[in-house]
Amino acid sequence: ISFRDDIEWLDLNAKLELTAHEAVEMIGPAEPEGIEPGLAIINAPAMWALGYTGYGKVTFVNDTGVDPNHPAFKLKYRGHYVEPQQAWFQYNSSNILPFDCSDHGTHVLGTMIGLDRIASDTIGAAFNALWMGAPILCGIGTEDNIAAFQWALDPDGNPGTIDDMPDAINNSWYDPSLTDPD
Repeated sequence: ISFRDDIEWLDLNAKLELTAHEAVEMIGPAEPEGIEPGLAIINAPAMWALGYTGYGKVTFVNDTGVDPNHPAFKLKYRGHYVEPQQAWFQYNSSNILPFDCSDHGTHVLGTMIGLDRIASDTIGAAFNALWMGAPILCGIGTEDNIAAFQWALDPDGNPGTIDDMPDAINNSWYDPSLTDPD
């Protein structure tokens, strides 16, 4: 219970966990000039035809981190264009180099912005966007997650700018300590 009217509920600093996922090895090469089936299902090609490819936008993966050397988005790391601490957040750490403590954050980012330029295989819905991230599922729980959200509101530390904030944030994890998430 909170003593403030603008805060409905507070919880303990709980360990966050991934939703169930399974890493699957791709069978065969990517289809040249292809797209992933899920992108066709959500009608992404129609949006791309209208010019919505993610160009000029920034995504934020608040997950297990990101493999910064993955070829589907290696060159799209926002830290190549701004100070690294404006593109990567790790709670209570001075580490400004991206990493992935599992494979989930990298997988999630692929779904968001992935593009295999060699095979011209479109993997992500916003394949022209840049990315930034935080490895909150490698940390302590709710506390570093909230800190990552707060950081994402002002990555450059200048409250007078808004062009540093992400346009889209992905979260695909849950707090297992919640007994009634509704």
